Amino acid sequence: MRKDLIDKLDEQKGLNLTETEKTNFVIGASVGVPFSQLKAYLAADADQRAKMDKQAPGIPTDTIVTSERHELALWIKEARYSNPKLRITIKADGKASYPDIKKVIGTLEGWKIFKFNLITGLKAVPPGTAAYEEVMGGKKEG
Repeated sequence: MRKDLIDKLDEQKGLNLTETEKTNFVIGASVGVPFSQLKAYLAADADQRAKMDKQAPGIPTDTIVTSERHELALWIKEARYSNPKLRITIKADGKASYPDIKKVIGTLEGWKIFKFNLITGLKAVPPGTAAYEEVMGGKKEG
């Protein structure tokens, strides 16, 4: 399915990816670069890609799902065509801003995707949540 996805995107965006670059996509992990940087990213060896990941700018978004500038929307649309049973997961850490996460959720809503998983890296269970009550076992903090 990943091969089908990269073949479609290569054709649509005119990326001129080699078979080696496509294979790197198929066997690789997540990609967080714009289409303009994708060929160079996939041409790099695994060590170089790991270094590039640390400085990856992310996939561009826009407020209009059908906008050419909204690359994330195209990734999501084509991924869903390649695998209709695809489950979407948003992974965010403490560095992720709320407006950025809201853009991703807005993109999903634009494609009528209302079920998705959200993975966060909390340092502590937020007070006032059911998980907090469970952890505290009904005890008051302090």
